This record gives sequence, structure tokens and C-alpha cells, in this order.
Amino acid sequence: MFGLLGRYLLGQIMRGVAVALAVVVVLILLVDFVEQTRTVDVRIEGVTLLDYAGLTLLKTPMLVETTLPFIVLFGVMLTMFQLNRRSELVVMRASGVSAWRFVTPALFLAVVIGVLSPVLLNPFATSMVQRFEDARSLVTGGMDTRERSGAAWYREAGGGELRLIRADAVDPPALTLYDATFLFFTDVEGQEPVFERRVDAETAVYTRTGWRLEAAVEYLPGETPQPLPSFTVPAYLDVAALSQDANAESISFWRLPSAASAALEVGVSPTPYRLRWLRLLMTPLLFVAMVLIASAASLRLMRLGGALQLGLLGGLAGFGLYFLGNMLDAFALGGRLPPILAASAAPMVATLAALAVIAHFEDG
Repeated sequence: MFGLLGRYLLGQIMRGVAVALAVVVVLILLVDFVEQTRTVDVRIEGVTLLDYAGLTLLKTPMLVETTLPFIVLFGVMLTMFQLNRRSELVVMRASGVSAWRFVTPALFLAVVIGVLSPVLLNPFATSMVQRFEDARSLVTGGMDTRERSGAAWYREAGGGELRLIRADAVDPPALTLYDATFLFFTDVEGQEPVFERRVDAETAVYTRTGWRLEAAVEYLPGETPQPLPSFTVPAYLDVAALSQDANAESISFWRLPSAASAALEVGVSPTPYRLRWLRLLMTPLLFVAMVLIASAASLRLMRLGGALQLGLLGGLAGFGLYFLGNMLDAFALGGRLPPILAASAAPMVATLAALAVIAHFEDG
């Protein structure tokens, strides 16, 4: 692995992956820059090209993370085809070097990238996405970008109090609820909760000291409603629960377990967060599958013919693995598959199939 030949192959593969990364990043920058000019310009005038470029750069890390499996696939395939075209594979095979020796450095690199991607790239990418949303809101003049996909409900308890919270809109990055209703109950163990009061607020901001309610009105049973311009009540809700309506892909790898627990606490299905977390855990296996697919598609010697067809089949297999993973995710989100099976089945099947193809080419 770390002998002269192994280091040479590892260097060539790293160079191929770097070339694929550069090509993909350039394409992402061009396509997303055009997309930003199209989506932002229709909302507000006077936006400069630097604003478009800044938005594109903030969004690029997340797009790179999404396309990273294909970067590994095409980077390894490019390297193997170059070695094949220069007859280096012919020389190594003729000297008795096994095909598994060609694949091992690529597998090592895939595991390293697969570990670094969820633990380092994913948190950075998700933080950049949050900054992208803030910057786009600023560029568009503070236009309302909150999701309004129906009312959100939360439940929190503590200090002998039970509280139900309803909000018409949620802004997770700002930890803010809009058009919120707080229902307060006395919570005594072993007894039914007793309703105490209701408070309606235009905004409720989650702070270190509790919920800060603005432009609120308090309703007590049998009494006249009382306006409360601003006041604070203790908050017992896990802050991660405020992201329950957000896309699981916008939450970093390290926060996904707490987001799943918070979603379960407030009665929301934790499956999207658990599935996303498991998918990120399976990233090394996914990259290994991509490397094996690329190797199976490009180890055939040029003089035997059919190398181009195998390369096209390798690319199609990579995209097929991607779509199979998305299909299994849909089954898991619908409750038809356990999340662990949905996250691991596609890369495992692809790995075994690619190993069988390589073994056939190597041993017949």
C-alpha cells in the first residue's frame, strides 16, 4: 500500500480526483451564478455582480458535498483510463501486479475522504447555507423567506408547568416563531393538566433567558384580555426542536442526533434526521462503492476493446446508485423501510456487485 508503487498510484488518483473536483466546482460556480441572477433579479433591482458572486460562493460548499461521490467516481475513472492509455496498467499486469493492488490506494483515499466529508465538510457546508440564506435575505431587501407549510406545534414542560405552542411560521436560523399562541397549563404529576391562560404574540424569540414575546395579548379565564408589549417566559424546549420543519440536509452532522431527539420530544417524526445521519455515517461505504464501480469500469485493457462502453456503464452505474439511494430514502420516510437499511442497502449492493465484476476481470 505505501510502497513505491502504492505511493505512485495514490498520487495519480489524488491528481485525478483533484481534476474532477476542479471541473465540478467550475461548473457549479457557473450554473449557480446564473441561477442567482435569475432568482434574485426578479425580486429586487440594484443588485451587483459581486452580490451574485457572494451568494454563489456561500452555496458552493453544500453543492460540492452533494456531488462529492461523483467527483470520486469520475476522478478514479479518469486516473485508471489515463494509466490504461499510457500502457502503465499493461506493464504492471505483465509484471504480475494484481488488479487489487491498483484498487487499494483508491479505496484508502475513498475512506479518508468519506470520513472527512461528514465530520468536517458537512458542518462547514451547512453553516455556509445559513449564511447564504441570511445574505440572500439582505440582498433582497429583507424579504420574507420563512417557510409557511402549515402551523407548527411544540410541547414543553418544566417547573410544574405544561405548555403547548402553535406558530403560523417558523424561522429556524433566527430561532423565531411568528403569530404564536402559547397555552399554559398547570402540570401536576398524576393529575390532568389544568388550563391557566393563553398568550398570543406576533413574534416569539428563543433566547438564553427564555421566550421573549413581542406585541402579546394575555387571556385569563373570565377576565378581559390584557396587552403585554414585551415580556419573557422560561423556555424548556430544546433549541434543536425549532429546526423540526427545516430540511434535514440543512442541519449539520453533529446536530442531527439532538434534532432527532427534539423532534421526537415534540411529537414529530425523527425519521428524516435519523436517516440523514445514517446516510452521512455511510459516506465512507458510499465512496468505496464509487471507487469499485470506477475500477470495474476502467481496468479492462485498451487493446481488448470495449473500454469506452465500460466507462459509460460505470458512469450510469454511479448515477443508478444515487437514484437507488433516493428511492430507498423515500421508502424509509414513508415508514416502509428501517432507516438503517435504507441508508446502507444501496452502497452495500453496489460494493458487492463491483467486487464481483473486478474479480471476474482479474480471475475469470
